[in-house]
Amino acid sequence: MPLTSTLALAAIPIAFTLERVAPLRPQHKRWIAQSLIRVFYPALILGTLTLRLSRRQLIDLDVLPLLGAAILGLGYCVGAGLSTFCRFQSSQSERSFRFIATLPNYSYLPLVVSELLWGAEGMSYVMLLGIGTDLFLWSLAVPLLSAKDGKPKTDTFPLRRLWRLVKPLFNPPLIALFLALLCKTPWADAWQDSLTAPANILAWVGRWTLPLSMFLLGTALGQPRAQQREPKAQTWLLLWRLLLSPLLWFLGLQTWTFLPGPAMGVILLVAGMPGAIVSIVLSEIKDGDPAFASEHVLKGHLAWLVTGPLWMGLAHLFFPR
Repeated sequence: MPLTSTLALAAIPIAFTLERVAPLRPQHKRWIAQSLIRVFYPALILGTLTLRLSRRQLIDLDVLPLLGAAILGLGYCVGAGLSTFCRFQSSQSERSFRFIATLPNYSYLPLVVSELLWGAEGMSYVMLLGIGTDLFLWSLAVPLLSAKDGKPKTDTFPLRRLWRLVKPLFNPPLIALFLALLCKTPWADAWQDSLTAPANILAWVGRWTLPLSMFLLGTALGQPRAQQREPKAQTWLLLWRLLLSPLLWFLGLQTWTFLPGPAMGVILLVAGMPGAIVSIVLSEIKDGDPAFASEHVLKGHLAWLVTGPLWMGLAHLFFPR
C-alpha cells in the first residue's frame, strides 16, 4: 500500500484523538484547509490529468465531462428543493447541506472501484467525468458555501461589476484544470517530453490531498457535540446521494446506447457516491458547517458499503462491455 494511502487511513484516528486531548486552534485547521485548496488540490488536478489523459480520449468521449457537470447540476437543483423541507438550526448547516447534495465523491473512491471493475479504461472514464465535475464545483458549487453579507453593491463601473462576476473563476483548482486541458492541445505537443517531469512532481504533491483531508475529517469528528447534527437533513442527504440520485441516472442510462458499458457504469458509480471529503475542507474555509459535513461523510461512506455493491451489480447486469 502506498505511503500516502497508509497515512490517510491513520489520519482519522490520530486527528480524532488529538482533537479530544489537545485540540488544534481554529487558525491551524483553516491553514490546512487553505493549503489543500491553494496547493494540493491544484497539484492533484494538473499533475494527474496531464499524465493520465490523452487527447484522443478527450475527443472520443467529449460527452463525459458534460455528463459529469450534469450530475452536479441535478444535485444542485435537488439540494435547493430539499432544503425547503428541513428546518436547519443554522444557515451554515443549510449551506453545507446544499453543497453536499450537489457534490458526490467523484475522485478518490471511484478511481479505486473503477480500476477494480474495469481496469485502466474505467479510471480514464472517472477522470473524464472529473473534468466536468471540477468545472461545476469550482465555478458554481463553491459559492453555495459563502454567506451573503446583505450589503448592496453600488459599483457604477461596468468593468468592476464584470470583475466581481468572474473573480470566483480565478481560483487555483480551476486554473489548474484549464492548464491541464491546455497541455492536451496541439500547440503543446512540442513540450510534452519536458512536461513529464514537472507533472510527476505535481502528481506526487497531489497525493497528499487525501491524508490531509482525512486529518481534517478526524478533527471535525473529534469535536464534542451534544447531539446529532440536523438528523432530518442528514437522512435526506443519505437518501438522495445513495438511493435517489443513482436511481434517476440508472433509469436515464437505459435509453443511451452511444456510450460504452463501462462508461455508463462509471456514471452510475459517481452518481451513487456519498458527499465528497472536500465538503469538509471547504466548509472550514467558507461559511459552512464542518461538523455537519463530516458527519455525513462518515455515515455516507459506511452506508455506501451496502448500496455501492448493489448499484455496481446492476451496472454489470444492464451495462455489459
